[in-house]
Amino acid sequence: MAETTATNAAAIDEHNVATAAAVAAVTAVELPTQQSSIILFYKYHPLSNDFTVMERYRSALEGHCHSLELKGRILVGCSKTEGINGTLAGRHDHVQAFTWALLHDSERVQALKQQQQSISQNQNRDHYLWMMHDAIDTFWTLSKAFFEEIQEAELIFDQPSDFKWSHYYEEADPQQEQEQQQLDLFPDLNIKLTKELIGSGGVMLEIPVEETAQGYLTPSEWHEELTKVLAKSTTSTSPSADAAGQTSQNDEAVVDETTNTSTVLIDCRNTKEYDIGHFPGALDPRTTNYSQFSHWVNQNQALLQGKKVLMYCTGGIRCEKASAYIRRQVPSVQQVKHLKGGIHKYLEEYGRDGLWQGKNFVFDARQASSAEETRLGKQGIAVLPLSSSSLTTNECLPEKSDHVALPSPVGCDGSEDVVVGKCLYCQAPYDTFGAHCVCAVCRELVLICTTCQTQRQEYHCRQHFHLKDCYFLNLAAFSVAQLRQQWAQLQAERQRLAVGRRFKQKRQTLARQCVRVENQIKEKETKESDRATTNNNNNSDGESSFVEDSMAVTRTCCRSCGDAKCEGKCWGFYGLKRKELLEQKDGSAATTTTQEILIGNKDAASTVSCLSTASPPRPLMKRPRRGLGANEIHELHYHQPPSSFQHNQSIGSGGSFVSIRCPPCVTRIVQSFVKAKWCGQSVMTVLTREFAEFSLSSSCDDDGTATNNANNGDCGPQQRSLQASLTNGLIKVNHVSVTPVEASHVKLKSGDLLGRVLHWHEPPVVTPWHIPVQKVPLPQIVAEEHGLTSSEAFVFVCDKPSSVPVHPAGPYLANTLTIMIEAQEDLESRSLKPIHRTDRATSGLTLLSTSSMVAKIFHQSLSESSVEKLYLANVCGRFPSSSEQLAQFTSDDLCQIYWNDSASTIEVTAPIFTPDPMSGVRIISDQGKPSRSIFKFLRYDSDEDSSIVACYPVTGRNHQIRVHLRALKCPILGDVQYGGRKDEKGAVPIGAVQEIMQRCADQSSSSSPENRLPGIDEKDIDAARKICPNCYHNNSSRYSKQEQLDDNGWHNFTKAQILQGGHKIYLHALRYRVSLHRRKNKKKTQTQCGAEAFVAEYSVDAPEWASSMDPSLLADDLELWTNL
Repeated sequence: MAETTATNAAAIDEHNVATAAAVAAVTAVELPTQQSSIILFYKYHPLSNDFTVMERYRSALEGHCHSLELKGRILVGCSKTEGINGTLAGRHDHVQAFTWALLHDSERVQALKQQQQSISQNQNRDHYLWMMHDAIDTFWTLSKAFFEEIQEAELIFDQPSDFKWSHYYEEADPQQEQEQQQLDLFPDLNIKLTKELIGSGGVMLEIPVEETAQGYLTPSEWHEELTKVLAKSTTSTSPSADAAGQTSQNDEAVVDETTNTSTVLIDCRNTKEYDIGHFPGALDPRTTNYSQFSHWVNQNQALLQGKKVLMYCTGGIRCEKASAYIRRQVPSVQQVKHLKGGIHKYLEEYGRDGLWQGKNFVFDARQASSAEETRLGKQGIAVLPLSSSSLTTNECLPEKSDHVALPSPVGCDGSEDVVVGKCLYCQAPYDTFGAHCVCAVCRELVLICTTCQTQRQEYHCRQHFHLKDCYFLNLAAFSVAQLRQQWAQLQAERQRLAVGRRFKQKRQTLARQCVRVENQIKEKETKESDRATTNNNNNSDGESSFVEDSMAVTRTCCRSCGDAKCEGKCWGFYGLKRKELLEQKDGSAATTTTQEILIGNKDAASTVSCLSTASPPRPLMKRPRRGLGANEIHELHYHQPPSSFQHNQSIGSGGSFVSIRCPPCVTRIVQSFVKAKWCGQSVMTVLTREFAEFSLSSSCDDDGTATNNANNGDCGPQQRSLQASLTNGLIKVNHVSVTPVEASHVKLKSGDLLGRVLHWHEPPVVTPWHIPVQKVPLPQIVAEEHGLTSSEAFVFVCDKPSSVPVHPAGPYLANTLTIMIEAQEDLESRSLKPIHRTDRATSGLTLLSTSSMVAKIFHQSLSESSVEKLYLANVCGRFPSSSEQLAQFTSDDLCQIYWNDSASTIEVTAPIFTPDPMSGVRIISDQGKPSRSIFKFLRYDSDEDSSIVACYPVTGRNHQIRVHLRALKCPILGDVQYGGRKDEKGAVPIGAVQEIMQRCADQSSSSSPENRLPGIDEKDIDAARKICPNCYHNNSSRYSKQEQLDDNGWHNFTKAQILQGGHKIYLHALRYRVSLHRRKNKKKTQTQCGAEAFVAEYSVDAPEWASSMDPSLLADDLELWTNL
């Protein structure tokens, strides 16, 4: 330890001496302004999985950087397998102070304090010395307390060489303050907590720190190794470019004759980084993000087997995870080595004299750094950028002309650097990315030369190059004929991708673009019609209008912020401008009129005006996450245990009681972003076709108006409810009420928010005052290998009652299992996640978890059919218990029924199909998916003419057990949907249900703040209650007597939802056996799966209707289940 400390101290002194000499040299030549420095750094180190705890360390880092006036990006991993990764820029001495803090260089900090005391004549310098010392001391205190709390070793960098340095300066401007003269490489400071430092989609999250620190090659070792490989190579791996800019590579490996093996050189970076610079012979995996690299490895295992693999990336952080992943996925690989410190460290040592070709892509406003600039940066020499405007995109572009050869950049020593990048469109040598040169489809940076930039206003990356003639954002610049041609090409592309789940996102993107093109065509045709009318009235005025409109049409604007003068700096690293514009728009939103907010919605009847005739840009803000938030649950006072909102009710003739849970009514707004299939349709059309409570009956026209009705001359209650909602302003688009006239003409577009204010009635459920819950931990080794802490490595095993849905959906919110268990177990709202689905009418075992990672582990087991399930069912009639009794059932081509003599079980195999997704009823059909279940007779009750049966669903189709038992002519008791008889003993009288629901409705009023969400107007609250179709006191005046009898006085609810049959079936999930895999996302054989999995069993008590059964029968049945 002492030797290591001495070595580190010597290295620090050596670094400081070198830096001081470099600064002295820079001062001697009188640089025009102060020096600015950029550092790259990372370190894998175990931290905490708790985001709340990690926030303290993030805040300490943020305060430290703010004190030193640094800007940049830092990611802090919330995991035992991650660490810290960042890049910062600022004054050289401030950046250096930051490195001392992470190195815990106490001697240097003490020297800093002594230097401050000895320099008193320079007050400004005195201030900065004090500031740096205090910042470091504060950060050390907070960091020490944090790591003591999480009981981990403190995160300390090993040596100064762990930081990669670059130094730059700008020419001084006497008009600017001194603080503004430094290079603005980042718009601000952003320090984020993340699950992964380099996003791999969770594939590499479980790789421990110990595995990442393997296979290092220092820059000199890398240079020597690569030189030998290239000298002895017998197969060329130089990529060649095709006409569309695609590089076609030879994936054959380079043969190393010294070891009689082959060597594969892999560039772990994204393809845009590879395009402007790489080592010769390197393979480009063609990835646009790091999560795609694992797929490339899995698809190219044959290429890597038995080979030596050399890997590199920008700074080394991606290679450490990638090399460990290859060792795991390809065990037969000979060696996996990677360049320590990445390209940056290699260029620091070799510069232009090494094997590197081109520029190194960097993640700041420079976007790229040449080899010689990187080498001089290590020496502390500040290098002037190519031009003082190199960080902007305001460079003057040449006039449109033939392509000319662009001169190669000149290095610092006067020699020329090699330009390996090529323009995507013309293949001319070019290696400078522009912030405004992004793909019109995906915003990916595109390499386009200045000449091609003048010839095209929008660009397309390699992935979307085939859309370069039909996908544009500024549609106003095209004629109607050109737009129709684009639409035809988009439709042809949609047809090509019509089949396949993996093309779903692409189909949606193309569908949205088709809608934009269609809207633009309609607007242009309307303009042309108006222009023709104007020309007939006044030819001279019409000509002037045409000229002005043509000029407006050709005007382009930034796709991110909408500013015509912006050239892309608002996007990516230049995000501050976009943020400011969004804040300005939010500030002016209050004064925007109804018609202005509904931008892009054209009113054919000229009652609604448009703010702009151009196609609106995409939404500027990220959409909020779907689903209900915890705030809404608390504001509605719905975060209550099962014992709340209870009403006791007697049932049957035996005088037994059940607990009916019915929460009070509330006023809330339900809303949804417009789906792709809704785009271009009117609000009325979407409401009547997509929402059951507003669906049109045969007595109404498509526009929702009534036709002649032989019975009452009016539409049904659904249509009257829709008209009432529109008339009272309860239907809203982008938070603005829509009138009945506007609803027929306003067209919805992508990004619109469709909402409805309603008086919320929730169907009742039958539930005990306390739901049995067990908190069961995961096997320790499974938790450790997946990086789970003790606070999240467990599952909640719940005994779900019948009639209770698992999670909020449809008309259910407070009466759901997750909401009630969260309150009962004192958990945060919306923290529980269902691990699997269970039908609302089914009772028994249901697994929940507070950790998304735990849910993901179980989902893997479910997807791999590694879960065995045991159910108990009470079925109608005598269930076959012998082959003779089964003989009455005949198999057909679709449904096969077998008897197993050794186990005394019945096996049913049949394809299950869903003909009507809205009803959810499944049938046996040749169009369905295969299913298999095993059943065993346990007991028969002659008094009730019912049998208890053990059920083993081998496959996991929805309603599988219910469909198979109906095929055996023994449907489940209470399952009226599949032919079972109604449970008379457990039936709840309709009068009692109506009384309870009416009592809950009377408890709510517009004056009760606890029964509504804040932000809803009093007018909307009163209107929603007044037109509520489920409030009993409104039914007599608004619905006919026959309608009230048909719907039992409660519209929009099914009979099962109001406890009138089908809400409870006698099917109970008793036990699950789950094989939890130790290594997720890894392909295994069946033998390996058993060796690398832990079996966990979860169970609940038998239901009341099976509690009197002989325990020995169930024990024998469980033994059979074990041997299944």
